[in-house]
Amino acid sequence: MDALFFIELPKYGSINTTSKLNWYQQDQQEVTTGCNELNTLIEHIGHCHCIAVLSGNNVYQTQSTLAIRNRKLLAQALQYDLEEQLAEDVENLHIAWQKNAENSLDIAVINKTLLQDYLDVFAEANIPVTKLITDTQLQANCPQEFLLIHEADYTLLKTRQHCIAIESWNLPVLIESLVDTLPTSIPVYSNSILTIANCPIQLKQQVLSEPVFNYLCQQYSHAPTLNLLQGEFQRNPPQVWRFMQWLGAGVLVLLLALTIQQFYQRQQLQNQELQLEHAITDMYKTSFPEARRIIDPVAQMRTGLRTAQAQQNDSSGLLSLLAAFARSQANKIEINSLQYQQNQLSIDLSTDSLAQLEALTNALTQQGLTAEISAANKVNNRVQAQLILTGTSL
Repeated sequence: MDALFFIELPKYGSINTTSKLNWYQQDQQEVTTGCNELNTLIEHIGHCHCIAVLSGNNVYQTQSTLAIRNRKLLAQALQYDLEEQLAEDVENLHIAWQKNAENSLDIAVINKTLLQDYLDVFAEANIPVTKLITDTQLQANCPQEFLLIHEADYTLLKTRQHCIAIESWNLPVLIESLVDTLPTSIPVYSNSILTIANCPIQLKQQVLSEPVFNYLCQQYSHAPTLNLLQGEFQRNPPQVWRFMQWLGAGVLVLLLALTIQQFYQRQQLQNQELQLEHAITDMYKTSFPEARRIIDPVAQMRTGLRTAQAQQNDSSGLLSLLAAFARSQANKIEINSLQYQQNQLSIDLSTDSLAQLEALTNALTQQGLTAEISAANKVNNRVQAQLILTGTSL
């Protein structure tokens, strides 16, 4: 069984942090009671669930048969349904509800300002109240079918259908109005004798040896009890709050660890990037020692490689043409000049005769080249000609 700590709120008037309030603590089989100022109760609460017990005369209790699953829609429907029953504007009232064993709704209505005042004082005194119930709810757990619990000017009446809180001076009128539904005798639990002149029923007095509040706390059941702290006034129990704190701390630590890991990985990537840049720059300097100004080594290296490749292709074509020409020329052919451009080799030469020039052209053609004589003249008994070669050797 969970440890419980009950605090009795005054039946009339407001409270502050110095108000003396009755309390009842139950931890396993050990029971402790007392009456202390509110701001000192935190010393006694410890690990207990804190339950505040409100006077039933501050709460309007009723039932409803509305069957709406959506909680928001149900709240709106209850406001409309209860509007004619309530003396105050529903906007100023807090409505709490809970489904009972008959699948109808137990409803409790309390003034929002009064409820907020209680919670503000509890917060100021650091009292972790997680549940707010009424003394009539505790009386409903009593085994007797009919029961009066009397304390000075305040009385609780339990019947088959309801538990009612009333000022003691109004009790005769209440009994008179309910006499047809009451048994001939009702037990009365009290710290003093309850006397009602001309009472239509017999009152079986039983004097309690303990405060009425203590007796009511003993009737608390761990079965679902209507908690007024719902919606905007909901509070988390200490265990849930501690779990949320630990969960929040765990998430924070995880986020911090992920942030540190990402920062470390980013630093590693930046270092690797810097090393790569240095390696690329060194490679560029080695490959192109004539380079003086290095701005973007990657782009400059691409440009240099493309240029070198083009030059290599050009050189390869020139060498092929020269090799083919060397294999074909006769001994008496003299070369005056060579010019190579766009895979085309232009040769200025001289031969002894046109026949020798024609033989050279045929030999080049047989090697898969295109040989064209663009000009031929006879000067000083020799033929001066310009030969143009294109293509590559087979």
